[in-house]
Amino acid sequence: MPAPPQQSVIQRAAFQNRSVAAAAASAAALPKLVELVEFCTANTTPSIFGTSLCPGMSDVTEGGRLAPHPSASQILDRFSESLRAVEVGHGFNPTLKFTNLHTVLGAEYPFTPNLWQPCALGIGQCASATDKEMHKQDLIQQELFDSANFTEFPPIDFHEASDRVLYTAVDFYHSPVANSNHFGGFVVVLRPDYIRKLALMTPRDSGWLLVQARTSRLFEYRQTRTLCCGVDNRPTCSCLPKKHSRARRAGTAA
Repeated sequence: MPAPPQQSVIQRAAFQNRSVAAAAASAAALPKLVELVEFCTANTTPSIFGTSLCPGMSDVTEGGRLAPHPSASQILDRFSESLRAVEVGHGFNPTLKFTNLHTVLGAEYPFTPNLWQPCALGIGQCASATDKEMHKQDLIQQELFDSANFTEFPPIDFHEASDRVLYTAVDFYHSPVANSNHFGGFVVVLRPDYIRKLALMTPRDSGWLLVQARTSRLFEYRQTRTLCCGVDNRPTCSCLPKKHSRARRAGTAA
């Protein structure tokens, strides 16, 4: 079985289109993000990015000698550096109906299969016409990742199936391999330099992002509750003034 191309024509076009849109959105949001980070660093006691709560950035201020905490620009630069170096993985669960241990490790399949390729190859159970989860995945990939619509569902054409994305997760928190039963005990870890011009990252889980897209708030994570500054996911204060209470929060994507 020959491997599909690294990027198909459709995938390349989707990557370019989404990258242009993302760059414009990022530039527009950056001033508000800087304002938000500056407010949070200055209005928490102790500062969430100070040496006691964030020792990983203490080198920037020489242990607090140069400043009590890093600037917003230094914090965002470090975040960008971390994302450029972070591992990205794709997990397999051999007990799932859409794949098995043989397709994960078999030498005759010299590529990492996406959700649709096993069905098209006849090596995995195909989704039914009433499979709500797979229909949701189909919508996610069309609306968020600019994938082309299938001629039929599920796709039996291998090339159509290969035009779809392969889901991955950014391991920003350096989690141990195979720490989720749902995503299985086998993980393909992809080198950052290999996927840098191949991967699209959503600001949060793509399934939840689809819900936002359906409510006309695509790429805007707005919540009614007050946003809190926190450390290790533990809120330390309600640090935002009223005007920031509906600000966009950062998230993760796959």
